[in-house]
Amino acid sequence: MSPITKSSFAKVGRGLWFGALAVALVVAAQIAAQRGAQVEEYPHGCDSFGYLRMAQEIRQAAGRGELPRFNLESEHTRLLIDLMRSRDVSPNLWDEMIAPHAHHYFPRAN
Repeated sequence: MSPITKSSFAKVGRGLWFGALAVALVVAAQIAAQRGAQVEEYPHGCDSFGYLRMAQEIRQAAGRGELPRFNLESEHTRLLIDLMRSRDVSPNLWDEMIAPHAHHYFPRAN
C-alpha cells in the first residue's frame, strides 16, 4: 500500500472516530436534558442559600428574555415582616427567619 493510501485511511478513520464521539455527546446531552426536565424541585429541609428562589428567578427571567436579579426582597418576605411588626414581636425572635441563612432583617433598614 502506498503512503498516500495509508494517510487517507488514517484521515477517514479519525473522521469516523470524531463523528462517533460527536454523536455520543449529542445523545448523552439529550438524555441528560430529558432526565433533568423530569426532576421536580421540592423545598425540603433547609434550603440554606435560597437555591429554589434562585432557580425560580432564573426561569422567570429567561421567560421574559432578561437577566435574573436575585433580590432577597419578595412578597412573602414582606408579608412576614409586616405580620411580625404588626404584632410587636421583637425582631430578635424572627430576624433570621425571613431569608436564607446568612441573611438577616435589620429594623433600621426595614
